[in-house]
Amino acid sequence: MSVLNSNGVEKIPWNGVLISIQPRIRLGRSFDQRAHTYLGYALRVRGNIGGEAREFLVGVGEGAHAKHQFRARDTITGEALPVADLRLETVEFI
Repeated sequence: MSVLNSNGVEKIPWNGVLISIQPRIRLGRSFDQRAHTYLGYALRVRGNIGGEAREFLVGVGEGAHAKHQFRARDTITGEALPVADLRLETVEFI
């Protein structure tokens, strides 16, 4: 069964062992002013995504982390979408 988001893009199933958790922010700069936007967390997972075994990065929101309290060595599963522009993101999937 494939799961589609509102744009018709198929979500990719993944699973694995959580290797690390890092805060995920976006830095912006306008002339001499800097600002950041808090995006949640980046999870580094060693496992399978879309039938491929490898390490990958998944971005999750603050609410998901608050609900699940992710810790290194947890076994986790989910579904994710590839990011639209890898140049703007530190993760591969969201």
